[in-house]
Parts: sequence; C-alpha cells; structure tokens
Amino acid sequence: SISSRSGSADVLKALGLPIPLDQHEAARCLDEIGFTFLFAPTYHPAMKNIAPVRTALGVRTVFNILGPLSTPATPPFHIIGAYSEPMAELMAEAMAGMEMKRTFVVHGAPGWDEVTPVGPYLCLDVTPGNVERLVRDPADLGIARCSPVDLKGGEAEENARRLKAALSGEDTASHRDALVLGAALALEVTGVSPDAAAAKARQALEDGSAKSLMQQLIQFGETLDRG
Repeated sequence: SISSRSGSADVLKALGLPIPLDQHEAARCLDEIGFTFLFAPTYHPAMKNIAPVRTALGVRTVFNILGPLSTPATPPFHIIGAYSEPMAELMAEAMAGMEMKRTFVVHGAPGWDEVTPVGPYLCLDVTPGNVERLVRDPADLGIARCSPVDLKGGEAEENARRLKAALSGEDTASHRDALVLGAALALEVTGVSPDAAAAKARQALEDGSAKSLMQQLIQFGETLDRG
C-alpha cells in the first residue's frame, strides 16, 4: 500500500472476498481458481502480536524485511518488493540461501517497493547461491511512462473500482500498464521470456480471462459461510 491508503487485503475485501482466509479456504481457493491470498497476520501470529509496537515506533524495523521472506506457502518462485536498494540486496542474499528455484527482488522508481510504469527498476535475479543485478526499463516492453500521480490510489472501495476498470478494459491507461508489467514479471520469474510474458499479460486483459478470474474470486467469496 505504499502508493495508496489501502493494501491488497483491503481491496480484496472491497471486491467481496472475505479476508482472512483460513488454511483450508486458502487451499480450496488455490485449487479451484488458481489464485489465493495469505493474510500475513493470520499465518504469522507472532508478527500480529507485535503490530501495535511497530505502529507505535513509526519507523521501519527488521519485520519489514522478515515478512516478505517468510511466506508459509514456500512457493518455488517469488517476487519480493524492497523499499530501498540496500534492503533489496540484503533480501536477495537471504533468498539465495533459502529453498526456492528463482526469485526477483525488485525496487522501483520513485523509491517504491514495486515495479510500475513510473520509471526504471532494480531487479535482483536470485537463484540458489547466486544473485544477478539487473536494471530494467518498462519502455523495453512497450510500456509508456506515467507519473506517480497517475497511479495514486485511495480508499479500498476506490481502488477496487479502479482494479475492476483495468481488468475489464475500461481503463486502458497507466493502471492497465501497471498490471501488464507486474503480471509479466510474475511470468518471467518462472522462465517465460520478457517479451512473451508481456504479450501473455496483455492477452489475458484483452480476451477477458483476467476479468473472469476476478469474477471467479468474487463468486468464491460468496460460497464461504461466515455466518
């Protein structure tokens, strides 16, 4: 939520997916839809307990680093955002010693822990025991520059509306480009070439499959009994 007043969990709630999902619901969501969301405080109770202290301190702590490195799903591929280049390098070195196949640790302009069309970004390509430093430019994938203001978010409901617009093709500007860039990176880390990854991401938006996934997610939320 670095560019907004709400984060991923808030937006998913606004879309209609009950957050948090317990381990059985999360596994079922992944099996049925191919997507799931693990809410960190649910799966890392210790971090939940220290959240008030972190908030009171008002500064970044070691937990800003530990959280992204400690997903309970142990996937073979990761994309991790870092809030600074030194932190990106530290996290990349840590990931190089962990059990995984490949990880991208990214830090983007203008100092964000995510990749956007705002400008070039650092990508540390991590494989077991090795870290390769790359500097990428979204323009290489045909993605036009935008300003931070173009991507500025708001409350969860507003961000959910913008996400729906981008996934449905109503928004063909910066928000859509940001989705293409992020999805392409997620495909590339698994071995897809950058150009092919961007093409697949664009196709998913153009043929409606990305919108369909969102609709399936909303429908899945409706099947959960939270009464």
